Amino acid sequence: TYRRFGGYGMTLNFKAGKTGLMACINGSSKHDMRRRFYSTSTIEVDTGAGIVHVHKDRHYRHLGGMVEADSNFGPEVARRRLMRKVALRPLQQGILRKHYVDVSVNARYVDSLSNSKLLHQCESWSQLSKGHAHGLSSSYLRGYRAAARRLHHAETQQHVTDEWVLVQVQRAPLADVVRVRRLRYLAAVLTTGPQQLRRLLDETWTQADSLANLITGDPQWLQTELRDSPLSEDATVQAWCQYIRDHTTTYRKLLQRAWISHRHRVVENMRIPEWERSLTATTPYHRPPVQQDVILCYDCGQTFATTKAWRHHRTRHHGQKP
Repeated sequence: TYRRFGGYGMTLNFKAGKTGLMACINGSSKHDMRRRFYSTSTIEVDTGAGIVHVHKDRHYRHLGGMVEADSNFGPEVARRRLMRKVALRPLQQGILRKHYVDVSVNARYVDSLSNSKLLHQCESWSQLSKGHAHGLSSSYLRGYRAAARRLHHAETQQHVTDEWVLVQVQRAPLADVVRVRRLRYLAAVLTTGPQQLRRLLDETWTQADSLANLITGDPQWLQTELRDSPLSEDATVQAWCQYIRDHTTTYRKLLQRAWISHRHRVVENMRIPEWERSLTATTPYHRPPVQQDVILCYDCGQTFATTKAWRHHRTRHHGQKP
């Protein structure tokens, strides 16, 4: 990696806490290879100017998470919203202001740099209050509003709805995104998840808005989205769990296909009401004064609103009684 970056004129910073490299070891002998690689705590890198010792860490946290002892996700939601705001500000001042950049490209920037920090580990969030859920939804849409260049009201002074923004960026609402992430998370839990997490799901089963009950309703949604579902309509959650364990790769492909079709259908369903609203919306404009019917005196050019006033004028000033 050091030689590769050096070929492009880039130098790695070997100071403590700076450059990090994540390596994934896969294959038939991956366990033996990991054991050999992590047999020592450091690795030597020849920089040409000397040997640098790099520390090996078996645990890597991408963005981290903060969960209270009482399973309160309020502080974590506030922290995620703050990180999203900090990440979105450079985009608003830079690439999102360029009118020659397509809206779809802006939406991808928001997904990768801003909303990825907002929705990190959102599949494990449960028991959120209405205020936290509303705050997450508004933060989720704020980046897409910037991507669609609709931070405020449109030039026509009409209100820009959330549905209109999602139609422009071709994205689904936050609730659907979290549901699909929970379904992907379910596959990871059933195949490689720790036993402690499975016990936690069993212990919180009695709570109505617990993570276990949220996951229970997700396979039913997947059943309705798939046209050629591998299981019957009355399949239980236990049957879906067994299918996920036996056919993990096929399940992930089915979930991806269902998510793409669902997102397109949701966007089209939101497009129709927005189109109807645009037909009935009124745009304020300068209305010229209504020209009322007037009666003109051809001799002097004076105009009158009523016939009685015109007759009085003709008799008094022109000596003609009409």
